[in-house]
Order: sequence, then structure tokens, then C-alpha cells
Amino acid sequence: MAKTKKAAKKFRGEIWYVGFRPLPKPKLLPRPWRWFISKQFSHCMAFRYDHKIDGWLFVEWAGTCFHVEVWRGHQMDNLFAWLKRDGALISFEVSFDPDNIVKLRMPFYCVSWVKHLLGIRRCAAVTPKQLFCALKKRGGSVIFEP
Repeated sequence: MAKTKKAAKKFRGEIWYVGFRPLPKPKLLPRPWRWFISKQFSHCMAFRYDHKIDGWLFVEWAGTCFHVEVWRGHQMDNLFAWLKRDGALISFEVSFDPDNIVKLRMPFYCVSWVKHLLGIRRCAAVTPKQLFCALKKRGGSVIFEP
């Protein structure tokens, strides 16, 4: 009996929007981060529309805690307007391998959990600016750019 390679089965998932915000004040970041974080890309967050709950699922790593909230239309309008004016926004369709879903990344900060949420493997992005460029290279659609 001949052995056959297991067919690679990847599933297309939801479309996530990844927002990048600018640095409000340089002294708010810890000292090592200040030296290599771009002023236009200091933090990232992710959100997607969920038709089952008729709202937007907003997910953000806030330094010491993980925020997951359901936002409605007017809140998202404000977020989109803010990202258009001051930040950047990219949409990314998630594709994942069901046999390799859980792979935790450390240290846990905004870029690492967004990479985990989107199922991105073999990506050396450490800063939000590098993540923005990596998402563009991997087929993400830029909606707003600084």
C-alpha cells in the first residue's frame, strides 16, 4: 500500500479588521519600546462584524488585560472615523489549518496576540508597523493608511 501525503486542508475564515493607532505621547511607552516603535504605529487592535449578534466584536490587548466587547453601529462609526483621521486600517481574511489551531506566542502583547488571532505563522513582525507591512504582503487590503 503506497503512502500518500495528507492533503493540506485550509479553511477560509472571517474577515478581521486590524486597526493601528498612532503614539499619543512618546513618554507613555516604556523605555525600550520608545526606541523602535513608529510614531504612526504604536498599538494594534482587531475587530470583525458578527451577524449572529448583529454587532462588531472588538478585541484589544490593553497592557495587562484582554478586552473583548460587542460594539454597535455608532461606536464603530467613531472608531472608523478616528482610524481614518489618525491611524491605519487593514482587512485580512483568516485562513487556518484545523489540525494546527493552538500555538501560543510569547511574550503576550498587542502584535503577538493579533498574529495568533489571525492564525499567522512564520512571521517575524515584532512592532505594529512590521505587522502592518506583513499583513499587506500576505494579501491584506489596506483601507486607511497614514
